[in-house]
Amino acid sequence: MSRDDEKINESSTVEPDGETKEEEPPVHSVVEGSGGFRIGNAKVPPFLIVTYLVLAIWAFGYGMMAVPLNQTAETAADGEAIFEQSCLGCHSITDEPKVGPGLEDVHLKYTEEELQLILVNGIGEMPSLPALGLNTEQIKAVKDYVQTL
Repeated sequence: MSRDDEKINESSTVEPDGETKEEEPPVHSVVEGSGGFRIGNAKVPPFLIVTYLVLAIWAFGYGMMAVPLNQTAETAADGEAIFEQSCLGCHSITDEPKVGPGLEDVHLKYTEEELQLILVNGIGEMPSLPALGLNTEQIKAVKDYVQTL
């Protein structure tokens, strides 16, 4: 066999009618395993499927259990209840001092703006109400309540 014959045999075949035909490259087939999800030709790893499911369940639960911000502000806008919870340990509603001064007639001592500044920024040893975790609506409710004392 000559070298030309070998080259023909390696990359092509000779048809019975004498013509040479190029061979097509072999086609690789993908055999499906025992199930699983596929994206394109890639199989998605099981740990990713589990991760996606856990995140989806968490997101659904969080969405169902979360309380809207405006709803919490409405329920906590009772100034007297907030005062009793956050302020009554240091202040009394009479003029009798505790750790801090008594707040009876405090609206005569301070203007509304000064009282707002004290509640928002604190004064002396008194912490600011935002530092105690109160939001703007709750601080306004406390200020309104304190002005009635």
